[in-house]
Amino acid sequence: MSNKNEEINNNKKIKYEKLENENIELTNLIKQLENQTNILKRENTLLKQMIHEKEQLLSKFQKYYLDAKTKLVYLLDENKKLLKGEKPFTFCSKDLSMIEYIKDMISIGIKSFKIEGRMRSSYYLATVISIYRRVIDNCMKQNGDNVYTIEDKKALDNCANRDSICQFYNGVYDNTCSYYNGRVEHSNQDFLGVVLDYDNDTHLATIEERNYFKKGDIVEIFSPNKDIITVKLDKIYDEDNNLIEVVNHPLQVVKIYIDKKLEKDDMMRIKRIDKKG
Repeated sequence: MSNKNEEINNNKKIKYEKLENENIELTNLIKQLENQTNILKRENTLLKQMIHEKEQLLSKFQKYYLDAKTKLVYLLDENKKLLKGEKPFTFCSKDLSMIEYIKDMISIGIKSFKIEGRMRSSYYLATVISIYRRVIDNCMKQNGDNVYTIEDKKALDNCANRDSICQFYNGVYDNTCSYYNGRVEHSNQDFLGVVLDYDNDTHLATIEERNYFKKGDIVEIFSPNKDIITVKLDKIYDEDNNLIEVVNHPLQVVKIYIDKKLEKDDMMRIKRIDKKG
């Protein structure tokens, strides 16, 4: 009888422990569901807020105007004024540039940045990649500080023939964010030439011309392996070692004196100087 009672008690104990474990699992599951519910509530609140802000923005202005006579549709700005251009109704986004917000991008966990290179020149790619590489490296070295210069921003702006913006990241949503009714693209002539060779004895760099430059110009030479070199063109030689004043023939090969070693395929561009004062 005693053994039977003991067996019954053991069975009850096992059942109790099983129920207790199930209760713990159920309690944990309820907590998880509560957390997920709170997250969904916050996301729903945020979504409602975004929809409300969008509706408020849209209510501020009518986006387009239909001409009853010509049946053409015309774009309007936020003040309901006609956006004039070469075409009545076209728009496209400007290029994306996040150089001013690299620190923010790194802080939220982004590990790589895509550089758009399709239909771009080698000069554009070399300029953009070298600047972003340097800014990212500086940012990581200095504990997350966003280290870029005004010269970096100007070089990025000058190497392209389209405007670039941060695409709404700064909270701006007005008509400066896109091109409307056509756009004007400006041909870039900052890219002056490519290094073909460098003579370590004479310190003469052989350059193949890409755009017009002349004696007295201040230029920058950049590459992926060294800091930017700034030099004034005091002497320019043609292929026969005759001194010349200007370089203005397509793919003209010339030599210039630079006291710092250059590498093949280094690039030369004009140095932009602000005219202030």
